[in-house]
Amino acid sequence: MSVRLNDIYKSFKVKTGVVTVLKGVNLNVSKGQFVAVLAPSGEGKTTILRIIAGLETQDKGDIYINDKLVNGIPPKDRNVAMVFQNYAIYPFMSVYDNIAFPLKIKHESKEEIKKKVVEVAQMLRIEDLLDRKPHQLSGGQRQRVAIARALVKGSNILLMDEPLANLDTQVRAIARAELKNLHNELGITVIYVTHDQSEAMVLADKVALLHEGVIQAFDDPLVLYKNPPSAWVASFMGNPSMNLIKGVINGCSFEFENYKIDLSENQCKSLPKEVVMGVRPEDIDIGGNIKGKLVTIENIGIYTILHLQVGSTLIKVVERSLTKRNIGETIDISISPDTVYFFDAKSGKRLA
Repeated sequence: MSVRLNDIYKSFKVKTGVVTVLKGVNLNVSKGQFVAVLAPSGEGKTTILRIIAGLETQDKGDIYINDKLVNGIPPKDRNVAMVFQNYAIYPFMSVYDNIAFPLKIKHESKEEIKKKVVEVAQMLRIEDLLDRKPHQLSGGQRQRVAIARALVKGSNILLMDEPLANLDTQVRAIARAELKNLHNELGITVIYVTHDQSEAMVLADKVALLHEGVIQAFDDPLVLYKNPPSAWVASFMGNPSMNLIKGVINGCSFEFENYKIDLSENQCKSLPKEVVMGVRPEDIDIGGNIKGKLVTIENIGIYTILHLQVGSTLIKVVERSLTKRNIGETIDISISPDTVYFFDAKSGKRLA
C-alpha cells in the first residue's frame, strides 16, 4: 500500500508559546518500499508517523493511503501498524498472547485468533517461540514479536519508530540485518524513522531527510551521499561528516587560510566569489602543500580520523594506514579538485 503526505503542518503548544514542528512536509512512499525518515533528534520524525497512523491530527495538509484521503479516519480504520522504540511488548504475557492481544480486543473467536497468530508466527519464523516470555528472547526475536503483533491485524503498512535504538551495538547490527531480510521476504510498505544515518543507509530503498520542518531531500541513500543537493545534506550523510570549508574563488582557484586549490575551467566558470567547498574526509590525501596541526585522533580500528587545525578551519581526514600519530604534530595534506563540491555560502544550495 502507498502513503502520500501533501503539505503537512503541525504545531504544538509549549510553555513559551507555539512551536511549529512540521512546515509543509511532502512525501510519496510507493507500495512495498522501505523508506527511512532521517533527521537529528527533535525534528518531528515521530510526529510524522503518528500523523500517518492517526494518533495525531495535522493542522493543515492531507494524508492519502492507497490514494484514499484518510483525514479524520480513526487509527483502527487506516490499516497501518506501528512498532514503537521499546516494542511495547507486555513482559507478563507469552509471545502468543502478545501477538493475539489486538485480536482479543476486537473480540475475535479463539479459533480465528489461533489461526491468525500461528500464520503470522510462521511467516516471521517465530512459531517455536510462542510459549516463551519476552525476557527469554533476543533483541531480534523481540523485534519480530512486535512486528508480528502489528501484522496480525492485517496491516500492509508498517510504521517503525526507532525500533533498534535501545539495543546494544552487536545486537542492533543483527536485528538490522534481520529487518532488512524480513522486508525483502514480506514486501510490505515500511516507513522507518531514525536519527542514525548508517541505519538509514543500510535499510532503506529511499531516504527522506527531514530538517527545519520540511523534507530537504528524498532519494536513494547512495545518491544522497554521492550527489548531495545542499551543504546540510552533504554534512548529514556520511560518517565522518563532510568537511565544509569557507573560502573565495579567485580566478580559477579556491582560496582558504592562505592556501590555494586550482580548479578546472568547468568548475569555476559559474561559481560566485564566496562559496563553501565540501570534501569528504576519505577523499583527502596525506602528503601535500596544506599544513594542519593534529588536535584530535579517533582510532576506529580499520582506519583513523585525524582532526587537523588549518588556520581557523578544522578539517577531518581519514587515514587508513596504522601510522602512529601524536597530538600537536604537523601533517601535510592535499585536496584534489576532482573530489570536491561547492555550495552557496548563504543558502547552502549545491553549485557544482
